[in-house]
Amino acid sequence: SQISIPPISERLGQLLRIELANRLTPKGPPLAPAYVLNVELTESKQSLGVRKDATATRANLIITANFDLLDSQAGKKLLSGNVRSINSYNILDAKFATLSAESDARRRALRDLATEIQSRLGIFLSQPTAN
Repeated sequence: SQISIPPISERLGQLLRIELANRLTPKGPPLAPAYVLNVELTESKQSLGVRKDATATRANLIITANFDLLDSQAGKKLLSGNVRSINSYNILDAKFATLSAESDARRRALRDLATEIQSRLGIFLSQPTAN
């Protein structure tokens, strides 16, 4: 609850920041945070299930988050890491259906990333030497 999460660039970053804030600071941002969590995201797609006419029928959405936990007073890096989530979705003939499936895969990936970052921070901060 003592972690400040600065804005993360682009819409994908905004959604991840909301997920992280809901998990790490559910009562709102701390007034005097002890830590700052910086996150950078990258997204890529990988086509799978290629038909004879070279069109894909399935794709993987790969989102990677690199994060740093800093001591807010000293600015010292306490923990670094990266997490990755791969989610598949169908590529359909209807464009709206494909966009909807891709959007759902993106939401699942962001939830996975937030859970993994929360777990790593919890493990790190629960160690007696981290406090």
